[in-house]
Amino acid sequence: MELKEKNESIDQREEWRKLLEEARNLGITPNEIRHFLEITKTTNQAFLRDLHKSG
Repeated sequence: MELKEKNESIDQREEWRKLLEEARNLGITPNEIRHFLEITKTTNQAFLRDLHKSG
């Protein structure tokens, strides 16, 4: 793994940590987060983009 890729990986993990912390502060449980991630993995990505744009 190149240094740049390694740094990006570390940055991405740090970003996830921040997002998880914010979710916990909002009262979102780890189980709800897992459920959301599972839905986003199995749902058509174009549909999710359209849904996001309309919301």
